Amino acid sequence: MFQYITVFDPTRSHGEDDLHQQLLLYHSFEGSENSLNDKLGQIGVIQGLWSLTTTLSEDPEVKEKVVELEKNILLVIHVESRFFISLGLAHDGSTPYQFYLSHLWLCYRFFTLWHGNFSSFEDARELTNLLNEYFVPFWIDLQATPGAIVRKGVASLWPEHHRVAELDFSPSDQSWESLINQDILLESESYLGIKDILVYHLPPYGRGPGNKTQGLVRHFSSDLDITSHISNWLYHSHAVYDTLSSHVLASNTHYKETPAEANGEVAANTTGETILHNLTLPITLAYDAVQEVGATTGISSSISLFMDYFPKWTTSPMSAMVANDTITESLATAPPYGYLISPLCGRSLPDNYKMRIVHSQMGTPNEKTYNCLFWYYRDVVVVIVSEPTFEKIWDRQYLEDLSYKLFRSIERFYATAFQADAHSKKDPFGYALLSKHSGELRCSIPSCPNMGDKIYSTFLDQLPQDKLWELQLELVQFLQSLQNSRRLHEASEERLLRLSNGVVCFLRETPDELALVVANWFDETSQKGSTLISGLGPAATRWWLNRT
Repeated sequence: MFQYITVFDPTRSHGEDDLHQQLLLYHSFEGSENSLNDKLGQIGVIQGLWSLTTTLSEDPEVKEKVVELEKNILLVIHVESRFFISLGLAHDGSTPYQFYLSHLWLCYRFFTLWHGNFSSFEDARELTNLLNEYFVPFWIDLQATPGAIVRKGVASLWPEHHRVAELDFSPSDQSWESLINQDILLESESYLGIKDILVYHLPPYGRGPGNKTQGLVRHFSSDLDITSHISNWLYHSHAVYDTLSSHVLASNTHYKETPAEANGEVAANTTGETILHNLTLPITLAYDAVQEVGATTGISSSISLFMDYFPKWTTSPMSAMVANDTITESLATAPPYGYLISPLCGRSLPDNYKMRIVHSQMGTPNEKTYNCLFWYYRDVVVVIVSEPTFEKIWDRQYLEDLSYKLFRSIERFYATAFQADAHSKKDPFGYALLSKHSGELRCSIPSCPNMGDKIYSTFLDQLPQDKLWELQLELVQFLQSLQNSRRLHEASEERLLRLSNGVVCFLRETPDELALVVANWFDETSQKGSTLISGLGPAATRWWLNRT
């Protein structure tokens, strides 16, 4: 599938003698050894194709190119006005290249989220080392788990936007959002120290209460420009690894690379052996330490050392401090919750288990960093973003208090979002609605069958995986045809198309939004009306008129 990934900067070369200075990363996924001349020749071809297609293009400012050659496809993006990132694909057409192109952008965005812009590195060797540590595992993981792209579906086609969850909360004396606002963000100890709190609902794929409930539920600050990047990184990690463990969030989990020719049957047979080979790295290190120290210090010290490599949290950090018996009982019987990334982890774990540092407003005079902690309750993941100068975030007592406050809020979240007597709501249509101003994407079109207890479902949820994937492929073609149409930037366009699988699709793009709505051709779609959306039936029409 993947042939190679390369990153290069033509401005670093001034003549024939220093062409090699351009090359920052070149990795072959085919297990072959490439000479320096071969690598330089390859990036020369990429530059030539970019220049040629730019000359012929009506938009000289384009930042991405897709070049279809006889045996492969080149995906190229141009970032920070000087760097080129290219992915070579041996493409068989089974997965549209649009998915890989969006993931090429995601790979770059995730790197800059954790490490900053490429141009911020004065030492090219440092940049090369980090590119090897991040870019290569990113694509190895995707090659080992092609199902990750299937899981994400059309929702992954817009790398600059993030998915938001849609949940109907029942009325309550005090909402879960107000608990976060009053008890944390506006509380004197946290005020101005905690920049934002992002709350995500990420149930297992195919076993959640409905596809539309997956994504960012709420965040409380409009000042951060990294919301989309953090969100998409979480969604990607969730799709690739299934579970957002401490190891995954610390970026210490990857699949083992297998040569391209060994993929397929061999790869399928060895997935259980190669998966997550870094997952147990801290445990392996601890075991080696136990072996070495045990002979001289005794088994007690060895076991103590071993346990230092496990993140430390409790299911009820405040239970010993709470006098009220009812609250104590509630904490004792609560579902698993606690920190995934925080200073409460074992002291011998790497810094990434204690805190994740993210970069904001990159490439501007206001560029800065923030500290991030991660906390969970059932299928909810909470990201706490704090100022780097906020020292309370390292205090154990403060963290335990914060965990209890989050517990109270998310417990209320579940009580009001998923009531025991709630009736299932099945829509005879599905949609993807993209706001170009807010960067939010709402999507109810499933990418895989949902076998869970669905509260919010569509007519598509019970389709088998192959039929859902066929639908995704047709939607991609539909979107591409709209993108290829020539029209003024301010113009709006609507289309209605019957797909080969009996689904009718409505597509509308304006300067403000992109809407994709699908319905069953044989169900309510025989309705007539004055608009194209009315061809999808009265339920879809009502939703369309009431959308916000």
